[in-house]
Amino acid sequence: MTNERRRFFRIDDEAEISFKTISDEEYEAWGDGQKDEEGENLAKLEAELSMTLAHLKSQHPQLAKICELLNQKINFAMCSHSKTHGFIDNGELRPINLSACGIAFHTDQDIPKNENILLQLKLKPSNVAIVTTGKVVGAGITNGKNIVRIDFQDLGGSNQDLLMQHLFQVQSRELKKQRDNN
Repeated sequence: MTNERRRFFRIDDEAEISFKTISDEEYEAWGDGQKDEEGENLAKLEAELSMTLAHLKSQHPQLAKICELLNQKINFAMCSHSKTHGFIDNGELRPINLSACGIAFHTDQDIPKNENILLQLKLKPSNVAIVTTGKVVGAGITNGKNIVRIDFQDLGGSNQDLLMQHLFQVQSRELKKQRDNN
């Protein structure tokens, strides 16, 4: 075990992932103003809605469930009718290891360390899409499959808040499932 301390906790989850490697120039351009400002604004709304729904759930669980389903439907419609930035195909649903600062997943591609990545992550079941850049901090083979570890760059505060809420919700569902099984 290494002495590395993680900045955020990690969970195993599933998400739709699309990505492509980008040049240093594209990476710098993204950081210099091509960030997904519309996505950041949507992330702020999504985070606020999520907090409000959590409060509503304690008082009116059925109404909260209806609102959550409508929000998922809207997110799904938005993602299916427009491809973010016009460069990424529909994502492939795959197992991931996720934190608010990075992600690890298996891929068919051999991606070297320090490569720049443009990444679209669609969280489930909310269908919220997050687009960000990342830097490959680790790559290797696990169980005969390529695994890539990416540290998010230029994520933005609202998207990071959204990821932390998602992580909390996944962890809460897992704890509830464990309690129900006992």
